[in-house]
Amino acid sequence: MFVRALLNPECHLEILKTPGVVEILKSPSGPTPVPDDQVENVRLLEKHVGACFFGTDFEVGDSVFVKEGPLTGLRGVIDRLDRNKLHIHVDAIPGSVMIDVEPHQVQLEKDAVYQLVTNR
Repeated sequence: MFVRALLNPECHLEILKTPGVVEILKSPSGPTPVPDDQVENVRLLEKHVGACFFGTDFEVGDSVFVKEGPLTGLRGVIDRLDRNKLHIHVDAIPGSVMIDVEPHQVQLEKDAVYQLVTNR
């Protein structure tokens, strides 16, 4: 569950009393805001059922986004390359998730930015 709120003590308590809520994401300094892209990644991952699907011109450390399939829109970084899969590290709550994707489903972030500029 994601809640957008300015947390004062009363609001904090009401959220924690909500059925199913276990904890509010926090650091030693207090509640931690979650970037919108991480919230969107979690929402996309919630819809996914089953394994995802590798590319040829990719390298470990490349920033990519999924351009087709059930995880379209998900952004991450290539962690590992296998013979037939890309293993992509995705920031999500409460931590990170690894997904396996076929190369034709993924595009390099830098290529997408180039296309946006050249298509104007």
